[in-house]
Parts: sequence; C-alpha cells; structure tokens
Amino acid sequence: MLLSVQMPLLLDLTVVLGVSILVIIVLHYLKLPTIIGFLISGVIVGPHGFSLIKADHDVEMLAEIGVILLLFSIGIEFSLGKLMKIWKAVFFGGSIQVFLTIAVFTALAYYYSYDYLPIAIFIGYLFALSSTAIVLKLMQITGEVGTAYGQIILAILIFQDIAVVPMMLSIPILIGSTENLGADLFDLGWKLALVLLFLVVATKFIVPRIFKLVVKTKSKELFITFTLVMCFAIGAITSVAGLSLALGAFLAGLIISESKYSHEAAGYILPFKEIFTSIFFISVGMLLDLSFLMEQWVEILILTAIVLVVKALIGGLAAGILGVPFKTILMVAFAVCQVGEFSLVLAKQGMDMGILPIEVYQYFLAVAIITMILTPILLKYSRAITNFILLKTPLPESWRKKLIANNSKALALLAGEEKKYNDHLVIVGFGIVGRRLAEGAKQTGLQYVIVESSAQVALDDKDHHVVYGDASNTEVLEYVNIKKARVVALTGVDLEQNKLVVQKIRGENKDILIVGRTQLQEETEELIKAGADEVIADEYETSFEILMLTMEEYRLDKSSIVRLMHRV
Repeated sequence: MLLSVQMPLLLDLTVVLGVSILVIIVLHYLKLPTIIGFLISGVIVGPHGFSLIKADHDVEMLAEIGVILLLFSIGIEFSLGKLMKIWKAVFFGGSIQVFLTIAVFTALAYYYSYDYLPIAIFIGYLFALSSTAIVLKLMQITGEVGTAYGQIILAILIFQDIAVVPMMLSIPILIGSTENLGADLFDLGWKLALVLLFLVVATKFIVPRIFKLVVKTKSKELFITFTLVMCFAIGAITSVAGLSLALGAFLAGLIISESKYSHEAAGYILPFKEIFTSIFFISVGMLLDLSFLMEQWVEILILTAIVLVVKALIGGLAAGILGVPFKTILMVAFAVCQVGEFSLVLAKQGMDMGILPIEVYQYFLAVAIITMILTPILLKYSRAITNFILLKTPLPESWRKKLIANNSKALALLAGEEKKYNDHLVIVGFGIVGRRLAEGAKQTGLQYVIVESSAQVALDDKDHHVVYGDASNTEVLEYVNIKKARVVALTGVDLEQNKLVVQKIRGENKDILIVGRTQLQEETEELIKAGADEVIADEYETSFEILMLTMEEYRLDKSSIVRLMHRV
C-alpha cells in the first residue's frame, strides 16, 4: 500500500514490463518480433484493456525519452557526411512521399466523408507520416540502415520528421485562428538558422574539445553524463526553436558521430535506449480502445487495408523516381506504409484545437496502431515477399528481367573494365568476413570477384573488384560468370537471403562449391537443404575459439587441445 501511494510510477513500470515479458515469451515461440509484444502489452495494461496502471502520464513521458534516445542513437550511427550524400533522397524522395500522400488522403477524406476542406487536409497530414521509431528500430536490429534501400527509407523518414513542424504551424491557419502568419514564419526561420549555425560550430569546435577533456578524466560516469546531456540539451534547443525534441536528438547524434568517440558513446547509450524505447511501444498500445475496435472492426479493417496499400504505392513511387532498382522500390514501400508516432501527437493536438472530431480520432487511432503492429511482420517478411513477386508471379519473362535488373550504376564494375573470370572465387557480401577472405585471395593470387548489395560500401572500396548488386539477381550472377566459378562464399548471416542466393546459384551451376555462413548452429541444416555444401555457424566457431583460449591458459599442450576439441 505504501509503495502504491509513494511510488506509483515504479509500481506501474513493474506491471507494464512484467506483462511484456510474458507476452514476448509467448510471441518468441510464434517467431514474431518483440515490438509486437510491447504493443500488445500496452493494449492489455492500458485504460481500454485491464487498466492495470495509474500513472499513464508519467509512462508517456518515459516513452518520449525512448523516442529521443532512439533518434539520438541513429544520428550517432549515421554522420553529417552520409546525410549530405543522401540530401537528394531526403528532399526529393521525402517531399514526393509527403506531399503526394497528403494530396491523396485529402481527396479521399473530402470525397467520402467530409466536404469541409480543412478537416480533409488535416487527415491528409495524419496519414503522410510513417513510424520513424518502429522502422529504424527494426532496421537497427537487422543491420539494414546502411543498405541502399535503408538509406532511402531513412531519407524519407528524416523529411517526414522535418515536415511535422510546418504541419503543426499550419493548424491555426486551417481553423482560421492565426493572427500574424508572416511574423510566425519569420520567427521560426531565424530560430532554425541559429540551430543550424550552432550545429556547425558545435561539430567543428565545441564538442571535440569537450570530449577530449572528458576522456582525459578516464571517468566512465562523466562520459555517459556528458553524452546524455548533449542529447537532451540539443533536443531542448530545437524544441525552443519550434522543432521536435526527437529531431534535435538526431542532430545531437550527428554531431557526436563526427568525433572519434562515437562508437563508445553509442555503446553506453544502448542500454538506456532499449528500455525506454520498449516503454514507448507499450505506450502506443495503451491508446487502442478495444471496445471501439470490436464495434467498428469491419470499417477499421477496410480503412487499414486502404492505408497500407495507398501508402505503399506512394512510398514505392517516391523511391522509383530516385532511379533505384525495382527490388529496392518494393522494400521501401513495405517500410513506409504504416502510420507514425508523430501522427499520434499531431492527432491529439488537432483534437484539442477542435479540428479533428472525436469519432475520426478513434478511427485514426485504431488504424494507426494496427498498421504499427503489422509493420514488424511486413518488414520481417518483406524480402521473401519481394522475391516471390519478382520470381514466382506469372509475369512475362521480358517484364521480369526489366524489373529484376539493376540500373547501369548498379552493375558498374568499380575496379576498371569488365574481366572474363574463369575458375574463380565469388565472395557474396563485403563485411568483415568478406574483406578478410578477399585479402586472403588477393595475397595468394587467386582470381576473385565480390558482390555487395550496399551501394555505399561498394563505391567506397577501391582496392578490390566489387560489383554492386543482389547475388540472387540472375543478371548479376551472369555478370560475375557464375557458371565458370569454382567456389562461392556467402559471408552474411541473413538465412532467408542466403537460401535464395544458394538456390539461384545452384540453378546456374550444379558443380560449384557453395560455402555458407549462419548465425545459429540450428540454421545450418536449412542452408544445406537449400543446396549449400558447407555451412559454418558463428556461435559454433566462437565456442571452439573460447574453448581453445581457455585450455591454453591452463597450459594444456596443443595436441591435447586438438584431441579435446575433436571429442567435443
């Protein structure tokens, strides 16, 4: 009783996280992402579920910290240099996606429900935004932020976060309550200019010097404190300027990314980020009104389907205009088809200001949260769905080749003129394992070629023969002369992608030796069934390395260690 009176937030967090643990354990056996577990947990404990928590406002505050830390960590992993390289994707791809989505949903809302244009435009605003938190969280887990389609998705999401500001500023215009629009815009403009100036000065002069002083103290606590202060301080500055806290946190991450301490900072922030982002997803689930959902489930499901399809088509169109391959277009479409967390903030503001009717607000909440729940599933299976569309659907073969083919830039050889390979090694993936294998092949004089799906990684390397493309693409395999190759080494751990690549290669060359890699020992059998000859599991090799090092410390001779490893 004393605990519930004095520390309601602590009790609520215990209940919330306890329920989420049970839900996620169940979903683990169903092989569903943990984010869905947090969303479902929010529905269970929320005011429309079993009302298990009382301090819901405090939980919302912790959730906002989660979004801030998520964007901060994304900024650290990115960099100002990378952001400048994708500025075209940010402003062209992002603007096309946002403005076209607003136009389409405004037209739909105006025609089918409301002949009052301000409400229709505001509904267009709500559906123009996607979930930065969910999409980037999932892409962080799978390591896809740095891929070609990952950077386009990030570019579109960055523009959406920027677009939130003018959307909020325009609400008074829509309801006719603004007094001096010009003054408001001028005020925002000079504040933005100051923020950008501060960003440049802090990156070049202030942060590196302070970091140097902090590191000299060799105090882990001081390092963590300074990193968090950077995150929240710049978030507060952008908030004062009229931008969102989350966007400020992203900018803070960009500033730190330019320092040599960025990896250490990211490592320290990770535990904080994980717990607070988990609370964010729970808080989103708490908004769903189950009784309203049960009463209007047919209309809500129809609206959800319309939102997913329309947003996917527009997102794919925005990516297509940037000139990327069709496979990338489909991956982007799956990633941006949900409704975003900033839409929830915008909707609440619209309802408070009287522009959004309460019934529309409930429909919107239900649709938004359902699309968020479906997003982890769509992203998890997006690669498999994309490959099915490209390879299994009854398309004319000429169409299929055009859709699968990479553009001229994608097939550009980055180490000079095309070479006619024979009896060579094909390395799929150019991460740490791929680079070491390539260096070994180069040192021993073996003929080799590398296939890498990340444009940036491929373009940055000048020491090896790298082809940018997807190894499951028939034209890419023809380009590296797969029929004459002796060995293929799959250096990535994406099981589904590796299975697809193995099947494609085996169809082209039945005698080639295919060496694969998986993360878990239990996955090796699946890759062998797909057609691989030898498969190495990371956890298996790591266990033997640790065993060997441990036995060496106990002074066992090498022959005894070898016999022990054979017995194990």
